[in-house]
Amino acid sequence: MISVTITAIILMWLNGIYWLRVFTSTIIYIRLVIQTVKEMVGFLLIFFLILTMFGNVVFILNQNRSRDR
Repeated sequence: MISVTITAIILMWLNGIYWLRVFTSTIIYIRLVIQTVKEMVGFLLIFFLILTMFGNVVFILNQNRSRDR
C-alpha cells in the first residue's frame, strides 16, 4: 500500500511541474528539463548496462572466493 502512495505522490508532483508550462516565465525551464531528460535516456541505458556488467563480475568473483575458503 505504501508503494502505491509513493507512486501517487510522485505522479502528483510531476503533474504539477508539467502544469507550470502554462506560465510564460517558466515554460522555457520546463522544456529544458524535458529535453535534458530525453537526451539522458541513451546515456543512462549504457551506464546501467556497464554498471550491471561490473556488478556481475564482482558477484561471480566473490562467489569463487567464498568457495575457496
